[in-house]
Amino acid sequence: MTALSTFFSTCRILPVLFTLTGLALCNPAAAGDAFIPRDMRACSAAPGAASDELPCKQPLSAQAIAAELDKLKTADFAYAVEGDTLFVSVRMTPGEIAYPNGPYLCCEIQAYLDKVSKNVYAASFRWNRMASAMLDLQFLRLKGRPETRFQLRGSPQFVFAGDKVIPGLVARADAQLTTSTYAAAGEYGARKVTVFRGASCRATVAACSVIYMPDGQDIGKLVDNALANGIDMGRFVVAGVHNAELDPAGSRIEELVLDANPARYGAFMRFVTADLARQVEAGVRPRRRLAAGYSNGGAWAYDALVSQGRHFDGAIIMSPAQWRTRSDGSLAGRFAFIGAGYMERSYYQNASAIAAWLKARGAAVTETYVPSGHGLNTWVNVWNAAIAELDRQPK
Repeated sequence: MTALSTFFSTCRILPVLFTLTGLALCNPAAAGDAFIPRDMRACSAAPGAASDELPCKQPLSAQAIAAELDKLKTADFAYAVEGDTLFVSVRMTPGEIAYPNGPYLCCEIQAYLDKVSKNVYAASFRWNRMASAMLDLQFLRLKGRPETRFQLRGSPQFVFAGDKVIPGLVARADAQLTTSTYAAAGEYGARKVTVFRGASCRATVAACSVIYMPDGQDIGKLVDNALANGIDMGRFVVAGVHNAELDPAGSRIEELVLDANPARYGAFMRFVTADLARQVEAGVRPRRRLAAGYSNGGAWAYDALVSQGRHFDGAIIMSPAQWRTRSDGSLAGRFAFIGAGYMERSYYQNASAIAAWLKARGAAVTETYVPSGHGLNTWVNVWNAAIAELDRQPK
């Protein structure tokens, strides 16, 4: 089990960004005054060095400090991207600052702003992908200052994830989105499942792509983001199993990560491939059947594709938390959409390794990598790319 998996197992909450925000939520001691977050690593001396593959904190020159002070003559908060560098400055009174080292920026970038004048703090961050970055940033534990939350969309290639379900969007597409409890065989019990049915799939799934995934509480967000960006989901069914609300132990880690608890893992896989598939498909084999998921769910989607015989035709694998394979056989005729954020280094490395492994065994692989972190801004872009490509394929 990876350190990240252990973290999630302890927290019992998902989805949550693997950031200081998540740490504070999970650890009561961390949320208290004794919790002092660490600063971001310093940049290398020369721009463009290998260390710039992830954001780093760039020391402010006297000229840069003067420029930030000038910006705050007419405002209390300013940010701007100049080339490969993000500049942030803010005016705060001591009572507004949660930590003794200064105001703390979160979450794709996690760092202190340094004091540059009375009640003025600033910092700059260098990254070789900053010009195209997808960032959603705010100061940690700062109350009453909504203007200090800001988003950066550096490239029109990627979209920001809408974090709320848009009323009426599914209905206007003549689709259905329902949440109910589905029964499971044996000792597994029942689970809450959200199911989306596109306009062409409400009566039968025969001509549809049916996608099964954990993280069912986010189905509405994924579907809405696709529809809001003009992607036709008329020929899709998405069945999302919610995190284990009905299980007081909160066993997501055991259900989705291979080797954490083989019995529980097997029970969840049987529920998805047998009990849930029977109820969602009503005995009709869909045109295509996919596994999908993000983070630990991404690891599960990969294993579901390679271990479940011909049950799954493909997978959407987003930011897989870990990977190992249970099969070295041919995957010719199957396909995968794989992606991660450049800022989530270990997940990006896992996704790249999985993509290479699947290609070596004959699977058709499409990769999408996003200049963002471990969250919906990454996953929505991978998801949208997969759904759009599947919709473009011949009916």
